[in-house]
Amino acid sequence: MSETDKTELKPFHESIVDTIERAYAPAFETLAHLIKTTKIPKGHDAIVEAWQRRTKEVGLNSDLDVTASVKAQKKTAEEAAREKKMEAYAVGEKPPGLTDDGYFETPLGVRAHFIINERGDVLVVDKKTGLLVLDIADEEDD
Repeated sequence: MSETDKTELKPFHESIVDTIERAYAPAFETLAHLIKTTKIPKGHDAIVEAWQRRTKEVGLNSDLDVTASVKAQKKTAEEAAREKKMEAYAVGEKPPGLTDDGYFETPLGVRAHFIINERGDVLVVDKKTGLLVLDIADEEDD
């Protein structure tokens, strides 16, 4: 195979959109199975849009539960990304974007010198270590 004959490899979420847009009705059951059994980390909205548009164009009366499956995967992927992002804001971790004045970048993109975790604990930066610790003043208020 020559260099010009090679097909550029794409991530699944991009190649499946291209495939959906070229597919005819007989292939949709197979595509639905592939989509519903493949872990899709991103590109969910583009897949749903292409799927809904193309199934309508080819006259299918059902979306074969693809929309619900992809939307559920999107929700799962977003939750996993949020949990991963929040790992940086735990006791003993150095928060992202920490500066000498003790301020850091919060998950919402705001610079702050403290953060409240999911349990309601106030975390501040220990000036000696640069790591997040429980705010002692907050502990005394309980």
